[in-house]
Amino acid sequence: MENAVKVVAGAVVVLALTVAQNVSAEKGMMAQGSMMMDEKTAVGDEAVAVVEEAVVAADEAVADQAVAQAEQAVDAVDNLAVEGYCPVCLYHGMLTKGKSKFSAIYNERTYYLDNQEQLDEFNKNQEKYGSVAAAKLKALMGEEVPEAAVDAMEHMDHMKDMGK
Repeated sequence: MENAVKVVAGAVVVLALTVAQNVSAEKGMMAQGSMMMDEKTAVGDEAVAVVEEAVVAADEAVADQAVAQAEQAVDAVDNLAVEGYCPVCLYHGMLTKGKSKFSAIYNERTYYLDNQEQLDEFNKNQEKYGSVAAAKLKALMGEEVPEAAVDAMEHMDHMKDMGK
């Protein structure tokens, strides 16, 4: 939408400038007919006013869209799981930061995945990856992991070994 608004605003600006240039050129060429010139000048002034209104409207639309995107980004960061690390990588013992363009929601938390393949894998089994991601992160960071989380990780590792 932002690009469409910019294109329309740009087209209006070009049109108004063309009208204004034509008015200016005709002003210089016409020594007579001042009434006609005044009418064309008024039309040129109206075109400029329309352009200015269009630019203001476009700026407001772009600003509203930017605010909405910023609010979404803040909400996503506030609900960011496992400090932005990829839960699929964590599951496999790797500390890899995910990318916001590969994000998924699980249990009202936002998970960033490293690539499309991992996003697809996460979406196939969110519980498998999401349920142990925080514990895997703590373990990989050398922090103490609660015993229940260790049990869950061991269970998931056992299921992985069995091919499930």
